[in-house]
Amino acid sequence: MTEQTPQLVRLALHAVHPDTGDVPSTAVFALRLLMDAPPRSPYPEHDPAVDPETAMQQLAEHAIASVVVTDRRNFPFDEQATAQQIDDRVRADDGQQALAREWAAFWADSQRAPSATVTIRLRPDSTLALPATGTEWDSAAYG
Repeated sequence: MTEQTPQLVRLALHAVHPDTGDVPSTAVFALRLLMDAPPRSPYPEHDPAVDPETAMQQLAEHAIASVVVTDRRNFPFDEQATAQQIDDRVRADDGQQALAREWAAFWADSQRAPSATVTIRLRPDSTLALPATGTEWDSAAYG
């Protein structure tokens, strides 16, 4: 979910899988989040002599002025402890179906699943296409 002004974008992030890891406060991560949002920004063309990660870093430095991560909740995520809590709840229930229901309930509950708020300040000359306020999207951003 987004909230924004011309140079400021605030994103509410919610993990949906245990492999997501913590939320980095890097320009590259912020850029990847924004590039995954509709309308999708095309990945920049770059000099073939420059590796894609370096090109992404250069674009991030050009477009993103700062990134602040706040309201971190349930990080670091302890998948083993969560699995044990869920297993304990379903032992007396009907096995696999109960397990699937409990995991789905866990990921659907924003109070239990890992989440954070990311505030991205764009540079004044940034040309990134920004999502409309209220837009929701999936992302596999990293960095």
